[in-house]
Amino acid sequence: GHITIDPTKHYSADWYGKTVTVTWDAPAAVAKAFSSRLSISQANNDASILNFFFLDYSRERASAILNPLIKIYNEEAIEEKNQVAINTSNFINERLEIIELELSDVEGELASYQSKHQILSASESANRYLEQSRSSSAEIANLETKLRLAKNVRDNITDPANSNSLMPADIGLDDSRVEGQIAQYNATKLRHDKLIKDSSAENPVVMELETQLASLRQSIIESIDNLMLRLDVKKSEALKQERASIEGFISMPSRAREMLSIERQQKIKEQL
Repeated sequence: GHITIDPTKHYSADWYGKTVTVTWDAPAAVAKAFSSRLSISQANNDASILNFFFLDYSRERASAILNPLIKIYNEEAIEEKNQVAINTSNFINERLEIIELELSDVEGELASYQSKHQILSASESANRYLEQSRSSSAEIANLETKLRLAKNVRDNITDPANSNSLMPADIGLDDSRVEGQIAQYNATKLRHDKLIKDSSAENPVVMELETQLASLRQSIIESIDNLMLRLDVKKSEALKQERASIEGFISMPSRAREMLSIERQQKIKEQL
């Protein structure tokens, strides 16, 4: 067919009267040739920034190739973060439904107790508590909240239905080791899923990542078990301190103590 060539600013008089040969290649062959001139590297070993290089005599064409690549890379990075966020959001929503029902039950129990015994609040009868007793009670509620949260996360991780899912992250476990392990697991899982999508389960790298994921999952469960054990020990110590304080004020009405226990359960569920 006929081809028209329009001169650009790079065209010079040296080309007048000379033969120009135009070649056409299949798109796949061109893409393969372009990919061989593309390189991607880290700024340094610990950097999170990547340098994209494309070797070409045309700046415009190099930009037209690099810009979409960078855009897609950034979109995929955002999508990976969104996957963790969505999984965590689903976990929170599921737990909220359960805790809202429990909170409703406790609030109903508290209202019924107040009506039956004609007590406005436990503070009217508990105002003779020592400061240590108040502090111990708050500490117990705080520890029970942390225990409940740790158990919820453990149940989610050990649930067979979630064996192939990302783990809920940054939800306030108050243990940097566990949070760090979960972040590492999620990053490895995202890498595994991306590789298996582009290759197969028989890929040696995929198989190695699956081994790492299994090991990380077990380590996270053990770390959560250790966290729960430490919290249990702290809770036992706080309960001993609280009992010691209560024994110093035997005259405190039993109804107020019962109501204080109900209010504590209400506080725990509100905090969760």
